[in-house]
Order: sequence, then C-alpha cells, then structure tokens
Amino acid sequence: MFIQSSSWITTLSDAFQQAGAELGATLMPAKVSQGSTSLGSNIAMLAHLPQDKQEATLKFMKWMTGTKQTVTSSIITGYQPTRHSAINSQEMQDVFKKNRLFKVASDQMEFAAPRPMELAYYEIGKILNTKFKKRCRILPIRPRQRWMRQPRNRTLY
Repeated sequence: MFIQSSSWITTLSDAFQQAGAELGATLMPAKVSQGSTSLGSNIAMLAHLPQDKQEATLKFMKWMTGTKQTVTSSIITGYQPTRHSAINSQEMQDVFKKNRLFKVASDQMEFAAPRPMELAYYEIGKILNTKFKKRCRILPIRPRQRWMRQPRNRTLY
C-alpha cells in the first residue's frame, strides 16, 4: 500500500486496528538520494489591513502557530508538526512512540524539498503517480470489495 499523505495516518491506523491488522511504514526508498515533498495548509495576513486588524491578526497567527496548537493540529489531522519545538515536545514524542507512522512521516520531512513551480508539474505528477501505482500493483478500492464484507476476525486479502 502506498499512502501519499500523512493526513490518512489516524484514519488508516484506526481502520487497521479495528480489522485486527497492523499498518506499517518506512521511508521512501532512494537510488541516489532521499526526497520528499511537503504539503499542508498556509496562514497569511492580508496586505493593507488597518493597524488594529494587523495587530489582532498577528496575535492570532502567533497563537495558531505556537507549539501547543501545532501539536494538537498534528495529532488531529495527521499532518506533520511544522515547528521543532512541537516535534521535540513530550506530547509529540508520546505520539511517535504510540504510533510509529507519525514518526516515519516526521523523519521523512528531513528530506523535504519544494515542489517545482512548473505549469506541467500537475500533469507530470499524474503520470508518475499512475506509473508508480501500476508498479506497486495498487488496485483502486471499490466500496463493495469482498474483503470489506468479511467478519473482522478473518484475514484481509
């Protein structure tokens, strides 16, 4: 199985646990060098706000990007913490110990680089994704697959 976003960690971990199966993860293999992209959400302040709005916005942005909120957001969404203070916090370290997938995804960020800003990037990505899935023999999930109707105590296949 190939998971393209850490946002699925919580959902898939829970689903596998309910099914009595284990979900594992590892860093992406590399022939020459490791690599990863980083996606997620952004926060910005609009230009030309009145001074009082700028101050209120800045206060909110500082709160929203603080260690505590970063950790909480990471745990809820599955996205990786964006602050070293959050990664190194005791709460996040406990999460890493409890669910190794969070730690693997976090470790992968060491190799993150910006995505190319080319117009054809999206189309190239679709082609590569299709080829990668074909190479990994990933089949699309259909809602009525046989294994989904099996009792939980049976092996998934």
